[in-house]
Amino acid sequence: NYKDPQYKIIIANEENLINRLTVKFDGKYWYLIGAYKNSAAIPANNAVGANIGIDVGLNKLAVASNSEVLLNINKTKQVKKIKKKLKRVQRSLSRKQEAAKSSPAINKSNNYLKQLLEFNKIHRKLVNLRQNAINQFIAKLVKTKPTKVVMEDLNVRRIKKNGHLSRAIGEA
Repeated sequence: NYKDPQYKIIIANEENLINRLTVKFDGKYWYLIGAYKNSAAIPANNAVGANIGIDVGLNKLAVASNSEVLLNINKTKQVKKIKKKLKRVQRSLSRKQEAAKSSPAINKSNNYLKQLLEFNKIHRKLVNLRQNAINQFIAKLVKTKPTKVVMEDLNVRRIKKNGHLSRAIGEA
């Protein structure tokens, strides 16, 4: 059923114990995501580097103490273009939803469902761009093999109450 995007399944195997198995649909693709506990021994810690601290910000999303910088991807041309398209598609989706509300006999039209799929695809692309940038930054940090990674703890809920910063903090 494509309307409910996530199902949880728990399965046990003789060799390995599967802790979690999730089927997920993101508007374009289906994913099977799982985690299991392997009976093999966990290797010892190979850490050789020093501790790394990460400072979180808005202009530079993250700055590590080893001079690695994650620039704010939300300020790139590519993301701004996708956000503009997402805004237009969202507006169109909202109009179709309002039309469905005016007549209770029409629950969700085919055009509404098509527009919803289009919205999900664009949103998926935006999420993947942001996640990719973060994953690349994390990979750079992990390759240095630090003994400890410490990140700044911010009170995000309080910062989001500031009207000037709320959107930027939410996207970051």
